[in-house]
Amino acid sequence: MKDRETFTTISDAIYYVDMALSTSDGYPDDYDIEAIANDITDWRDSKLVLTANDDDSFWNVVMNHMRK
Repeated sequence: MKDRETFTTISDAIYYVDMALSTSDGYPDDYDIEAIANDITDWRDSKLVLTANDDDSFWNVVMNHMRK
């Protein structure tokens, strides 16, 4: 079974990350939002694909890009 892929722009991914973290402690200073957006997306067939398709993978990326 193929993973569900969501095609987006990097601006959309940054907005998604920004909205997801907006209620988190330390927001926005404690997070590298652009780096998170870059890590949850990947280029496939000339399209930007959202690769963090579940909560666990998204939050693992977020934890890797905390500034503190």
